[in-house]
Amino acid sequence: MSSYISVNYGAIYPLLKRREERNYIAVVTEEAREVGCSRKIYEITEKGRDRWHQKMLEHPKESWIKSRYRFLIKFLFFSDLEPAERIKLIEHRLMVCKLRQEYIQSKKTENIQVEPYQF
Repeated sequence: MSSYISVNYGAIYPLLKRREERNYIAVVTEEAREVGCSRKIYEITEKGRDRWHQKMLEHPKESWIKSRYRFLIKFLFFSDLEPAERIKLIEHRLMVCKLRQEYIQSKKTENIQVEPYQF
């Protein structure tokens, strides 16, 4: 598992534009450049903070790999959550891991070969 997240520049700028249109972020300053597009510096709005908080607490149905990465991202931003919310996220992750462990054990019991990459 990688220790960084790769961002596609072709995806980040349209994403920033959509977030700005939805009032989740706002341009603080815009610096003109001699060549190319201007440089924008954004800040998160109150509506954006509320949305961020909401997204931090949700548990979408997704693959084992995606859920692992999602939890790691949330873990990086634990300071944005109240202690009780952090505990809920950790408890949810623990439950997901236990379910995954039970699934792997059931496959081994059924003599089904489980590939190591699935862990």
